[in-house]
Amino acid sequence: MQRALIAIGVKKTGGLPELQAALDGAQAMHDWARGHQKIPAARVKLITDEKSRVTRERLFDAVDTIAKLGYVEQLIVYFSGHGINSGLHEQWLLSRAPEDPGAAVNLRGSHELARYAGIGHVVFISDACRTAADTIQAQSVSGGEIFPNNRRQGQEKPVDQFFATLVGDPALEVKSVTDAASRYRAAYTTVLLDALHGRVPTLLEPQNGHAVVRPWPLKDHLGVAVPSFLSTLPMPGGITQQPDARVESRPDAWIAMVLDAPAAVPSPAPAAKPLTRATRAGRGRPASLDSTHPDTIFDLGEDDLPKPSVLRAAAGPSDLLRDASAQLQAALEPQGTRQSEKRRGATRSPTARESVLEHTLARTGVVFGPDHFETQCGIKVRGAALADTFSPHATVSIGHLGDVIQVGLEQGRAATNVFVKLADGSAVVVPALKDHITSLTIDDGRLRDVAFEPSLNTARGQALLARRGDNARLRNIIAAASSLGAFRVDAPAQGTALLEGLTRAGGLDPALSVYAAWALHDRRMRAEITKLHEQTAIELGVRIFDLAMLADTLADEQDAPATGLFPCVPFLTQGWSLLSAFDITLRGRLPELRAHLRPTLWTHITPAGAGILRDTLQSGLID
Repeated sequence: MQRALIAIGVKKTGGLPELQAALDGAQAMHDWARGHQKIPAARVKLITDEKSRVTRERLFDAVDTIAKLGYVEQLIVYFSGHGINSGLHEQWLLSRAPEDPGAAVNLRGSHELARYAGIGHVVFISDACRTAADTIQAQSVSGGEIFPNNRRQGQEKPVDQFFATLVGDPALEVKSVTDAASRYRAAYTTVLLDALHGRVPTLLEPQNGHAVVRPWPLKDHLGVAVPSFLSTLPMPGGITQQPDARVESRPDAWIAMVLDAPAAVPSPAPAAKPLTRATRAGRGRPASLDSTHPDTIFDLGEDDLPKPSVLRAAAGPSDLLRDASAQLQAALEPQGTRQSEKRRGATRSPTARESVLEHTLARTGVVFGPDHFETQCGIKVRGAALADTFSPHATVSIGHLGDVIQVGLEQGRAATNVFVKLADGSAVVVPALKDHITSLTIDDGRLRDVAFEPSLNTARGQALLARRGDNARLRNIIAAASSLGAFRVDAPAQGTALLEGLTRAGGLDPALSVYAAWALHDRRMRAEITKLHEQTAIELGVRIFDLAMLADTLADEQDAPATGLFPCVPFLTQGWSLLSAFDITLRGRLPELRAHLRPTLWTHITPAGAGILRDTLQSGLID
């Protein structure tokens, strides 16, 4: 197999603390590719800031050069340095960030373009020292892609992503950049390289007289081995790092070949040591996990999970609910951890991730506000007071308590975009749908959840009354899992089961459709997204922005898309990172809003951008 590797190390980013381990990690990956994997020097690029700044242009040129060779079958792109979590997607900060908003790598956009780069298998490995974006003035960092835009010509190929830390709710990110830097050890790279060098016998599988390490088992191994290794280090503030991976490649794909693999399983080597220039060659292997290929529809990225059975193809809401509940429970109580604690008689405080999940479930699971409006359409809000509202195609009025908006749609309209300004000056734009109530949950100043409930004084509301409880509980569980970056599909059959479970017997939930579309997109299931998009348009009479984008219908519109789109911008914040990759230009001044996004799951505009949003809706450019 013809392979290539680009190793990126950025120790100094703007005024942020230096990360010497970033250079060590990049150098170690370079040395592994050249010395252990025997990849030719012309196809192994080491790009660091040891002598000059690392820019997006340098990275793009390196990737483009390899892509244009035309015969590379696997490209590994490794990064070590500062990163931020921006709306559930990671950005790699380069030398001039965050002062220069473009001095970053938009990883989600790069992932999308990598699928069409003409390379059979692309692997991103991110060992980023990640900090919450809103604590280092990095909200405006938009970054750019480092792969050429060949979406209209290339054939879609699998792209795997390995993260040192789960990309989840920004509330879980380290708030102090100094604390983040002091905890950064490149421990993920240390454990990863032990596996890639063949020092974890349980990961080695025979192939053509040698041994290989495959992405799926490696994913499970890192989920256990990295926290285990970190527990041996003196870490200020405790361990907060939970690795994650999103694997698209086939089960028979491999990421490392061990040419000198032992004929018999050797005894365990000494424990791994922190990665430094002096000790790079002397590492042993950390604890390992005997892994199997995932077979669950909700992969929560936690360690040592018991695996529930695959969903039936005709699963309904209650079936999906039970499986989602089982997965969440399994994720919160890993078998190995709980069993070892019981043997020791230990007690354990809830982790930060558990606390956020429990809080989210408790918060979103409580029914609030009216179950119907006289106009059969409206918006209700909890966690914040309403200050202003506007819609181009409806009469809107705020209730006297400041927590509801009554919406009177124009005759014959199925939906309208509604500008909603909160008391703190921030704003959101959400759809008001015929026969529905749009429910907004604000928590800690952020739009935590969006839900759609059929208004009970409509035929639709009465028809779905019996399923209301199951649908609401399922949506709450999926919303909570999504807020942790943990709701996803791991196999095509599971994606099909999810789609059929959500669309059977009517009553399609727009919010669940958005969650499902993103999960299906991560598995390259475009046909299923298209079906979901079409079903939503038929049943509700509207096009949801995220579904239309992920079904790849917007780039064909010569005029900037807005007609019949609800909302008029990406519903989930992560959608903003794909606008460039999908060749989508928003109308009017809407593109400016990307610099005014609050770091949360659903699009929420800062006070500085609220006026831009309202002016654009008032301009007549938006439905």
